[in-house]
Amino acid sequence: MTVRNYSLLAKLWRGVYTVFLLVLFSAAHAQSGFEQVGSFPGDSFEAMQLRGNYAYTTGSGVLLTIYDVSNMRRLYLLPAPSTDMFGYQVVVAGNYAYVLTAYKGRPGGAIKVVDVSNPSSPRVVGEYTGGSFDGLIVNGNIGYVSRGSQLHVLNLSNPATPQLIRTVTLSASLGGDGGTVVGNRLYLCESTAGLSVWDVSQPDNPQRLGIIGNIGVARAVHVAGNYAFVAAGRWLGGIEGGLRVIDVSDPANMSMVNFVPEGINPTAPLVRVDNYLYMPIFDPAQYSIVFDISNPASPQFAGSLDGQLGGADSSSNHAVSFRRSKLYLYDITNRNNPVLRSTYTGRTPYAIAYRAGFVFTAEDGLFGVYDVNNPASITGAGAAVLPGEPSYAPPSAGAGQPRCGFILFR
Repeated sequence: MTVRNYSLLAKLWRGVYTVFLLVLFSAAHAQSGFEQVGSFPGDSFEAMQLRGNYAYTTGSGVLLTIYDVSNMRRLYLLPAPSTDMFGYQVVVAGNYAYVLTAYKGRPGGAIKVVDVSNPSSPRVVGEYTGGSFDGLIVNGNIGYVSRGSQLHVLNLSNPATPQLIRTVTLSASLGGDGGTVVGNRLYLCESTAGLSVWDVSQPDNPQRLGIIGNIGVARAVHVAGNYAFVAAGRWLGGIEGGLRVIDVSDPANMSMVNFVPEGINPTAPLVRVDNYLYMPIFDPAQYSIVFDISNPASPQFAGSLDGQLGGADSSSNHAVSFRRSKLYLYDITNRNNPVLRSTYTGRTPYAIAYRAGFVFTAEDGLFGVYDVNNPASITGAGAAVLPGEPSYAPPSAGAGQPRCGFILFR
């Protein structure tokens, strides 16, 4: 699995453009062991991760709370060491949860490492200090995380003592879902600077192979073969927002082979189902676009969904989305023609996930479950209290932009 900062320029120009950069570990991240299934405006902010039968959440004054979603029971609440600390991203890898933290109104922060091998008794075993960071990508025993325009490469072989191997200078801070690892390539969304590609055949020593700019604000990337699909937002100089298709066969000489203009603020996640790619648009209307990418170099419009994408599943042929307090359930049996089957109005979620006929939401302080097995009659299946309301931007690298969360499952 997890998305998601803006570059300094993006922050300075927020009065000109309403630029929302979202996180994820999208379906592309399934290639590195994670799968994103839902997001809402924010950047490098994953307030919850759903893995197996357990949901891992973080929030204000709380480092980590673990729920057993099979019976809606809270197993453990691990408080933050101080009341003004908040967590804004959770990445679970192996038996450890990595929680990115910051403080309200003062600098500081760290990546806290929590042993979750026993979900009923998690414990903090280590940390990586240095402030609030932007996103975290875990690739085996190596972690990639940015602080401003510096990419920190971490040795996680001993999770109790994450070690900085080196820092690498980026062209801009990471934006959106940060990026993904595919094979020996690391693809990074460097916000306003574009998409960069790195050789990680030696994971602890990434080497930049190339970067392509002037594509807007890069927020999410999905890689298929020799092509990278980038959700990029509107930027200065008349650069439009939309889906950009980049030929990455030669990273030193990348080229844009197609561009589909759509909306001002395309966001993470880019979710792939068969040969179809779903891209949420966080404009005032809040909707999602479906592309047929059978021919990767020439994506074709295949339909749209109301609301922000929360998940799409080929086995059940369902997709779920949400806008404010409304859930939407779509039948995607015909991939080229998503059909709205039902809606449900309840509390306003800031994160949503779908799996096996159930929708999981984080909504106004509650962790909710909805049964959508019968599209004609969506019912609430239970709720549990979350550790806190959605947190907002850390005071340093992420200052100036609101953050909300999304749910991931593995």
